[in-house]
Amino acid sequence: MNKAVKKKLLIGGLAWLVGLFIIIGIMVLTNSPAGFVVANLIVSPAVVKPGDTVTITISQHH
Repeated sequence: MNKAVKKKLLIGGLAWLVGLFIIIGIMVLTNSPAGFVVANLIVSPAVVKPGDTVTITISQHH
């Protein structure tokens, strides 16, 4: 992989993370359970299987 592509991916990844934190921040501030589900749907492909994340979300809200 050349440097230009790597830099583009890094910048894209950082922008994605910042956007994600902003979304999560808004959802936490508005305290909407739907926000946590949306955040988990965005995060889950990168971290764990969607099913695991949704289960964690549901258990946190009960």
